[in-house]
Amino acid sequence: MDQIGRYHVLRRLGQGGMGEVFLAEDPKLERRVALKLLHRDPARAGLHEEAKALAALRHPGIVTIFEIGDHDGQDFIAMEYLPGKTLRQHLTDGTLARTERIAIVAKVVAAVAAAHRAGILHRDLKPENVVVGDDWEVKVVDFGIARRLDTRRPSRAITARELADTIEAAADAHDTVVTAATGSIFGTPAYMAPEVLHGEPSTPASDVYSLGVVVHECLAGKRPYSATTLVELIAQLVEGPPPRLSDPLGPLVERMLARDPAARPSLDEVRRGLLGSLERPARRARWPYAVGALALAAAAGIAFVLWQRPASPAVAAAPDVAASIAVAPIEISIAGYGNEPAHAERSADVLARLLAEVDGARLTGIALPPGEPHTGAESVGAAYVVSGTIGERDRQLVGTFAVEQLAPRRTLATVTVTQPELAHVLDDAAQAIAQTLAPSARLDRTPDRVRAQAFYQLGKPLVGAGNFRGARPYLEQAVAADPSFGEAWYSLALVLAWMDAPEPRIVDAAARAETLAPPGPRRVLMHGVSLFLAGKFRDARLALEPLERDHAAVDRRELEYFLGEANWHDGRYAQGYAYFRRVLELDHDFRPASIHAGQYAIVHGEIESARYLVGLAGTDPPDSIALADGKYADVARRGAAPYRGLAKLVLGEPLSDADIDQTYGNAYDRAVYQLAAALERGDVADAKARFAAIWHDQTAVAPSASTLAALEGLAEVVITGDLADESRQLVQFVREHANLQPRRGGQRFALLAAGMLGDRALLVSDHLTERLQRLADAMTAEVDGDRERAVTILQELVADPSMTWDYPERAALLRNQRALHRTADAAATCAEAMHPKVVRVALLPLRRLCKPR
Repeated sequence: MDQIGRYHVLRRLGQGGMGEVFLAEDPKLERRVALKLLHRDPARAGLHEEAKALAALRHPGIVTIFEIGDHDGQDFIAMEYLPGKTLRQHLTDGTLARTERIAIVAKVVAAVAAAHRAGILHRDLKPENVVVGDDWEVKVVDFGIARRLDTRRPSRAITARELADTIEAAADAHDTVVTAATGSIFGTPAYMAPEVLHGEPSTPASDVYSLGVVVHECLAGKRPYSATTLVELIAQLVEGPPPRLSDPLGPLVERMLARDPAARPSLDEVRRGLLGSLERPARRARWPYAVGALALAAAAGIAFVLWQRPASPAVAAAPDVAASIAVAPIEISIAGYGNEPAHAERSADVLARLLAEVDGARLTGIALPPGEPHTGAESVGAAYVVSGTIGERDRQLVGTFAVEQLAPRRTLATVTVTQPELAHVLDDAAQAIAQTLAPSARLDRTPDRVRAQAFYQLGKPLVGAGNFRGARPYLEQAVAADPSFGEAWYSLALVLAWMDAPEPRIVDAAARAETLAPPGPRRVLMHGVSLFLAGKFRDARLALEPLERDHAAVDRRELEYFLGEANWHDGRYAQGYAYFRRVLELDHDFRPASIHAGQYAIVHGEIESARYLVGLAGTDPPDSIALADGKYADVARRGAAPYRGLAKLVLGEPLSDADIDQTYGNAYDRAVYQLAAALERGDVADAKARFAAIWHDQTAVAPSASTLAALEGLAEVVITGDLADESRQLVQFVREHANLQPRRGGQRFALLAAGMLGDRALLVSDHLTERLQRLADAMTAEVDGDRERAVTILQELVADPSMTWDYPERAALLRNQRALHRTADAAATCAEAMHPKVVRVALLPLRRLCKPR
C-alpha cells in the first residue's frame, strides 16, 4: 500500500485498537502523520462522526486529529504522529521513577477531564493508550471507541455469566467490543468499571475507574485484580475490593476503584491528589541526604517530607540528641511581601528541612499540612511539634516559635528571632529550635551550593507549574544559602514579578541574575528579562529581538515567551499573542505562555481558541468563556460563583446578598461593588460616602504594593463614574507612593483623570509604554479641545482591549463622541459596552453613562 488519500505511506507501525496504523507523509504540509485504517464493524457504526467530534477537541494531552477521510471505501483517520513509547512499554522496562509515573498519569487525567467537558468519554483507558513522546510530551490516544456522554440505561442487566461467555468468545482479547442483548460493551476488560462489565452504560465515573486501575499499576507494578480470564475477573469483582495499596496515594486509588460510581472522586480531585503527592516528594536519590522512614496514619492523611543529613562525627558522639520534629504551617503576616501572602505550608517545609541541616544534633524535620498540629505530629510519630508566627515590627521581621514535647505534653521553649529577610528568619529559627534540644547545635552559614541547589530543585518545578507562592520560599532560601547562585536569582526574580512583590525586590533579583550569568547569549537574555521586569518594555524588546536570529544560542521557548511578555505589557497585544502561540506550538505545557494568550482570545471573542488556551493554562473555568461568548442568561441561571453574579450584572438583574458574597469574596470588593451600584443608581452622595469609607480603611495602615493593587479596581470605578475629586485623590496618592510599584496603573489612571478633569497637570509623559503613549496622545488632544483626534485614538485602543476590557477608556470615548454630537457613534459604543467579553464592576457606572439623557 503506497498511497492512502493524499498521504504517502512509509511503513506499517502496527495494530491499533480499532485498525491498522501506518506512518505516512503529508506532502501538502510536509509533515509525518499516523494513519489509522478503521475496521469494518457494524458495532462501531458512527465512528466517523465521533472522529469529527474528537477532531474538534483540542488539548495538549490528546492526540490531534488532522483529517477524517475515505479511500477506496476504506475509512481512515490522519492524526498526529507521536514518536516515543507507550506507558505500557515504560512500565515493562522499569525505567520510570515513581514521581515520573505519577506525573504522566496526572497529565492523562487532565486530558481525559478536558474530553469529559466536551462531552466525550474515552472508554478504553489503559497504559497502551498513553504515549510518552521522545520529548516527554504525554498524549492520550485511541479514542476510537469513545462516545458522546450517554446516560441511557439498558433495557435489562446482563448477567455475569452471559457477559463472560460473550467476551470470552470475542476474537480480540485485548480490545474488546462485545454486542449483547442489552447493547454494546466497549473496552479492555481488565480496566473496565464493574457497572460496565454488568451491562450498564459508561459514564465519566467509568473512566475514573479505568484510571484507578492505571494508577494502581503504576504504583504497585500490577493491576488491582490478578485475574487472567474474564470469569476470574468478574468473580474477583463480586468478592469485593482489591487489597489496599501500601502507598500514600492508596486512599485516593481506593476511592477511584469504588464499586459505586457515585463514590468515585472527580477527575479534578484525582489530578489535585496526584499533583499534591508530587509537590511533597520524598527525598530522591540525587539529593545528598538519606531518607528517614516514619509510620504514616492513612486515616489521618498526613503528608510529610523528610530531609535527613548523614550523621557527622559530632552527632555520633551524642546519640541522646536525636529526634523527629513536626513543623506546623507558619502564620505569616508581612505587608511588604507583595500582593500575595507568604506560603504557610511551604515556609514550614523550609524550616523542617533546615532543622535536619544543623550540626550537633540528629534531627528529622517533618512539615505538617493544615490541621490540629498535635494530632498531626502524633500521626507521623514525631516527638516534638513546632508552631510559630512571623510578623513585622520596626521594618524587621520577627518570628516567634513554640517548641512542645508531645509525651509528656509540655512546652519546652518559646524562641524569638529577628531578621530583615524571611529566609534568614527561618535560618535563625532552625538553629534556635535545635538548641532547645542540643545547646551546641549550629547551622553552618557559609555559602553552600549543595543546600542552595537542593532548595532550587524544589522551587523550580513549582515555577513551571505556575505555583509561584509555593516556589518563593524555596528560591529565597536558595539564594540565602548561596548568594552567587545566578539561576536561583533568575527564577526568584520571575516569581517576585508574578506575585506583584515590591518592585525594588524584583529589580534587585533580576540585576543579580544578570550580573552572575555567563557572558554571551544567556547574559543577553537575562539583560532583556531584567529590563522587562524593571518595566522598560520597549527596551526589553529591542534587547531580545537580536537573539531571534540565533535560536540555537538560547532556549527558544524562553526567548519568545519574554518577547511576548515585553510586547504584551507594552500594549502590543496582538504581537504578544503571536509570540505566545508560537511558544505553545513548541511546547504545549509551557503554561505561562497560555495565560495571556487565553486572555487575548477571551477579550477578542475568539471562543474556540479561548477554550483551548484556557484549558492549557488551567486558569479560567468554562463560565468565563461563556460570558465572553455572550451567554449571560445561561451563566446567570446555571453558572458557578462568581460568574453567576457577574452575568446578572450584565443582565441588569438584582444581586441577592448571597450573590454579592459569592461574587465579591471580601469586604473591600463588596464595598467597591456597593459604590459602583450607587453610581449606577445616580446616587452620587452615597457613592462619595462609600468612597470615603473605603479610602479610610485602605490608607489607615502604611501604604504597600498590596494597597496600590487594591486601589486599581477602585480607580477604574471612580474614573468611569466621573467622580472628579475622588479621581484626583487616587491619582495623587499613587504618585506619592510610586516607588512601591511604578508600573501599578498609576500612569494610566493619571492620564484618564487628566482627560476627564481637563487638567493638564495630570498628564504624564515619562516611561510610557507604547499603548500608554497612545492614551496620552488621546487625553492631551481632549485637554487641548481636539476631540476628533481623541475619538480616533480611543477607538483604536478599545478595538484592541487589554485583559481588563478597558472600561474607563470606553467611558472617555463616549464622553468625546457626545461632545461632538455623534449620537449614532455614542449609541454604538454603548451597545458594545453593554455586551462585554470581560465583566468587571466598572460596568455599573458605565451603564449609567449609557442611559438616555
